[in-house]
Amino acid sequence: MPTSVPEAQTRRRDVNRLSMAWPVLGAFSLVLACVVLGRWLAGGVTSVDPGDDPMPTWQLALMHAMEWIQFGAFVAIVWWVVVRPSFRDEGSGSMVSSWSLPSP
Repeated sequence: MPTSVPEAQTRRRDVNRLSMAWPVLGAFSLVLACVVLGRWLAGGVTSVDPGDDPMPTWQLALMHAMEWIQFGAFVAIVWWVVVRPSFRDEGSGSMVSSWSLPSP
C-alpha cells in the first residue's frame, strides 16, 4: 500500500499556495499606497513652481516610444483577452452578441 500523497493533492496544494500570492500582493500594494499617501499628506501638500521644465531630446524620444509601446500592449491584451475568445467561442465573431447574450 503506497504511503505517498497522490499527485492531484500535491498539485492542489501548489495551486492553493500560488493563489494565496495574489491577496498577499494586493495587501502589500494597498499598504504601500496608504503609507505613501499618508507620508505625503503628513508632510504638507504644497504646489510646485510652474516654471519651464526642459527635457533632453533622448528623454522625450524615450517617453514617446514608451507611450506607443504601452498602447501596443493594450491593443494586444484586448485582442488576446476579448476579441480572440469571442471568435473562438461563438464562431460568429460578433463581440456584441457574446457580450450581451447569456451563454447557453
